[in-house]
Amino acid sequence: MLYQEVLAESDQILLFSCPWPPSGLWAKKAVISKAAIENLKIRTYDPSGTITFNNIGAAPIQLSWSDVIPQLTTGGIDAVLTSAESGVNGKFWELLSHFNELNYTIPLSLVHMNRYIFDGLSKDLQQTVKDVAASAEKYAWDVAKNRVMENYEILRTHNVNIVNEIPQPFLESLKEASQPAMDDWLKKMGTPGEEIIQEYNSRIKQ
Repeated sequence: MLYQEVLAESDQILLFSCPWPPSGLWAKKAVISKAAIENLKIRTYDPSGTITFNNIGAAPIQLSWSDVIPQLTTGGIDAVLTSAESGVNGKFWELLSHFNELNYTIPLSLVHMNRYIFDGLSKDLQQTVKDVAASAEKYAWDVAKNRVMENYEILRTHNVNIVNEIPQPFLESLKEASQPAMDDWLKKMGTPGEEIIQEYNSRIKQ
């Protein structure tokens, strides 16, 4: 597994991974066209998102989570790139009325620990760590299966408009806008990156 190999270079061992719900766009309106997103001040959370939404004509601003609510309240941003889950946690319905289901990305969290600390544990304790990690991973992935729908039910009780019919031309525009970020990533990753993309494409076609 590539994650394990990369972590090993920093003397870390992978314990488990867990997915986050897909990122969409919280806003005060349906955002389903290039016209709707033009000059929209969007909070992004990483360089790839900033590049993508800048290329499509928005006005992305990369912010930490702690800055989101203050910026929404003062008008510093108009929209937030994040999941329905994060919107529920932040009670975004108090400030924003729409969640646009862009499925921009599905983040993955990795839980790891220092290899030397792990190696210093007794064999029994090492096995306990592995067993607990395996249980945590199974629980996280099982919960993820229904999490999106559970969050949507919460949003509906707060009268949030869930926009889940995104026109294909707009999705294609987003994909095109993201290509420079993808190209930069592939340049940095080289052959392993190309292999990852090939495997991903083969799986989504199954």
